[in-house]
Amino acid sequence: MGITLVNKKANPQLNFTEAKEACRLLGLTLASKDQVETAWKAGFETCSNRNDAF
Repeated sequence: MGITLVNKKANPQLNFTEAKEACRLLGLTLASKDQVETAWKAGFETCSNRNDAF
């Protein structure tokens, strides 16, 4: 299992449909909520300029 961060040049935020399609094109799948929580508890973090949270 691995983590890949994908974003767009103009607007780095992807909506769900865009993220799902990006993953499909790359042969990947979106992480489930449980997988995201497990990664977070294991210390995985990302930085962004967004002010929202899960």
